[in-house]
Formats: sequence, structure tokens, C-alpha cells
Amino acid sequence: MDNQAGLSVRVAKSGKNYHWEIYRDGIAQKVKYSAPIYITEESAMAAGCEARALYLVRLERSRKPR
Repeated sequence: MDNQAGLSVRVAKSGKNYHWEIYRDGIAQKVKYSAPIYITEESAMAAGCEARALYLVRLERSRKPR
């Protein structure tokens, strides 16, 4: 996993399912997270990485002057 922009994806198990969380490096509070709906750890990681990419695009767009 690439740590571009200081964001990392973590996967955790909740009951029988998995969920993802996006953290900013050096900060303990989550930036974004999902509900525990993923059956496998791999699917949760893939969805978390996709959400991270979309979040980075949104950040980039908000930083550009209009």
C-alpha cells in the first residue's frame, strides 16, 4: 500500500465481518470509515483503498483555486 499524502488504510474485524478505516499519519482520529459489511479482509482492503483514492481526488479538487 502506498502512503501518498500521509493517509493509510487499516482493516479491522467486527464480529463476523470486516471494515476499513482511513487514518492520517500521526493522528489517532479516523478520517473516514465504513460499516462492517465486508466478508473478507481482502475485500475490505480493496474498498478502503478505493475510498482513499476518491478522498485524495476530492482533497486535490478542493485545494485548486477556482
